[in-house]
Amino acid sequence: MRSLLRVALHTAALFEKQSFDFYLRAADLVENSRAKQMFKLLASEELAHMQEFCRLYHQHGFGDLSGLADLPADLDTTTFRNLLTAVTAGTLEREALEISLREEQACIDNYSELIRALNEPDARRVFEHALRETRVHLDIIRDEYMRLTRLADTPDEVVYVAEPVEVHSSKPKKNDPAPALQDNRASQRLLGAPK
Repeated sequence: MRSLLRVALHTAALFEKQSFDFYLRAADLVENSRAKQMFKLLASEELAHMQEFCRLYHQHGFGDLSGLADLPADLDTTTFRNLLTAVTAGTLEREALEISLREEQACIDNYSELIRALNEPDARRVFEHALRETRVHLDIIRDEYMRLTRLADTPDEVVYVAEPVEVHSSKPKKNDPAPALQDNRASQRLLGAPK
């Protein structure tokens, strides 16, 4: 069981290091300020996870991983190659978010398996905490992805302005136009027609 714990902590620290490096790089590359802030936040949280796994690794006498954060990023991984390809293709923000979604889901799957396999209470607590935060990361990334794809699917020139519409509770008379259509100006503004 001790060897499983050593491998689990080492693997988790490396996984968090890769995520930390990826989010820092993505934050540097994206232009959208909201996505940039999101990636910076995720990087700082991945760094905290990595440091916690390194601390636990050292506490159990497996060695010192404290310098892991200072090592250069491994740019030869599939994750980084996909990110750099997206820069060239002009799909950076979308691709960075899609990569993030895949990586966070893989982390959830891996940590869930490790939690079931580990008996050591401190390690289980650290993995459970990281798992909870990773689920939050997945939600944050998913929300940003949905926002971005909605923006991409909406032409820039279309602006939806909804003005209050007066609702009439009485039924229209037989030959009268419907009350909501009596003032055609509100309909034209809502549909984007010129005033």
